[in-house]
Amino acid sequence: MKRRQQFNPNKPETVPPNVAGIDWRSLRKGDVITSEQILDMFNIIWDEREVVLAPQCSLKSYMRMQVKDWLEKIRLSIAKPLLFTQKNDDLHVLTDEQAVGYLNGQAYQGLKKHRKATSRMFTHIDTDNLTQHQKDQLSVNQARHAMIASAADGARRQAIQIQRKGGELPRIIPPNL
Repeated sequence: MKRRQQFNPNKPETVPPNVAGIDWRSLRKGDVITSEQILDMFNIIWDEREVVLAPQCSLKSYMRMQVKDWLEKIRLSIAKPLLFTQKNDDLHVLTDEQAVGYLNGQAYQGLKKHRKATSRMFTHIDTDNLTQHQKDQLSVNQARHAMIASAADGARRQAIQIQRKGGELPRIIPPNL
């Protein structure tokens, strides 16, 4: 019978510095965590009985995502955040140079997804099938998200115009997340 490690994976002070051959405290940008190490780490941190799988994902994919999320959270909790991406079956710690392009693409992907969902609020819902309360809620949601999409689109267009004219974009303070 396999015995589970006795530590709380959500408290960095209780997690041993080396889990499944990975020194998670000293990971550096550019490092690679192999698929075997990922699966070993998953089996050490999580009890198999606690795993509930969504039907659309494979077990190995689920394990990789859990380990990736855990590593990102625990590194953030010790004020040494890292960004991980999956390539093939391995996890790669992105360098700062790689992270710039990756995060820019992710941000634009989020905006595109928001714009598409907002558009669908107007075209894909038959209001005849809704109660008055649901119609009111839809109307509020449509107005809110149309305004957000419009602001994002306007800001993007303005930024492109400024850059084309040779200007510099204003410095902004990152949002409090």
